Amino acid sequence: MPLSHIASLFDGVHFEPAEEIVDRPGWLLAQKCKFWSESDPTQQGTMLFVYRSPLMPCTHKWYQPVAAELLAAEKINILADMQVVDEGMMHGSGQSLIVGIVGHDFVGPHTVDEAVAIIADAYSTESEVA
Repeated sequence: MPLSHIASLFDGVHFEPAEEIVDRPGWLLAQKCKFWSESDPTQQGTMLFVYRSPLMPCTHKWYQPVAAELLAAEKINILADMQVVDEGMMHGSGQSLIVGIVGHDFVGPHTVDEAVAIIADAYSTESEVA
């Protein structure tokens, strides 16, 4: 589920267009986008989407731009982390990871638990349609 779809699910949050970090078909796709609270634009962060084959180690050179984003983060909130069957990925499955990267003092219009629920609902609705 690309970031453009996920961003549309959050009321009260403005998202910039997604930026592709890595695109290695069958192996790894990573995107990021900046976001901020519409009620307080000083409350900003980055949403990171990583979709990788289980055969793609986090130490591989293709993964390094993703690792750099994560290692530079002040605070990371894991919003989704799941395995999905995907014959288009090496080994027939993919790991989907969505994280919110924010400052320690970030206060947004949604709690982490609310964001997790919004994304989980979107994934379950999408799998029901498929």
